[in-house]
Amino acid sequence: MITEEEITKKITSKGYWKVTIRPLKLTKRFSVRDAKSWLEKVCVKYYGWKVPVITNDSEQCFFGQDYVEGLFDKYGVVEKWRLHSSGQLVYYRGFIEDWQPGKWYAGIMSRQSGKPVEKVKGIAVTVNEITMFYQLAKQMVENSIQDEKLYVSIELHDVLNRTLATDSPMAMLYDDYICRIPEIKIESEYTKEQLLNYQQLSMSALLEIATMFNWTGEGVGKALENHMIQYLKGE
Repeated sequence: MITEEEITKKITSKGYWKVTIRPLKLTKRFSVRDAKSWLEKVCVKYYGWKVPVITNDSEQCFFGQDYVEGLFDKYGVVEKWRLHSSGQLVYYRGFIEDWQPGKWYAGIMSRQSGKPVEKVKGIAVTVNEITMFYQLAKQMVENSIQDEKLYVSIELHDVLNRTLATDSPMAMLYDDYICRIPEIKIESEYTKEQLLNYQQLSMSALLEIATMFNWTGEGVGKALENHMIQYLKGE
């Protein structure tokens, strides 16, 4: 049985997301028992997958004094989450690029030089993940006990010298898009009306992330939009 300490150490040993979604007023909204069923109702379901992953295994999903918590480490996906009875969700998810084998392609200069790219963040994967996070916030506010704003914070850790990459050898990345800071954080308060248009919020966040990876060309917006269209087709 993997412990919370062990999975936290594993997640934070490489690149990872930390997502916090909470109401502005942290008051008790439901019982701990109801928290799990509520999260199962609002979680994002995509091609048979759930974000976050919720199971009925008591070693992977269990109750605390005022929270329900989940741990998952299978198929190259490593994550943990905790939902408090106040409605606050804190979610850690390891970068899938660091845990699943596969060939990732960086810019043309790296390809020509043959230099290995040690740390990557997949463009399509990042589009999917960001969109899922905002979609999760949207579904949380849609099913909240009272209509109010949500605070959403999305952090990317261990991105220093990490390269935006694609798993397609046909993708024409004309430069190596490399992050020069150790972490990226996007946070704001959103109304229910804003979150209902989660696609627009996702695009704004993706453009900010692309900028932090020094990808600022004219075609970046269109490239991200094309990946998002593919994601939305799978809803």
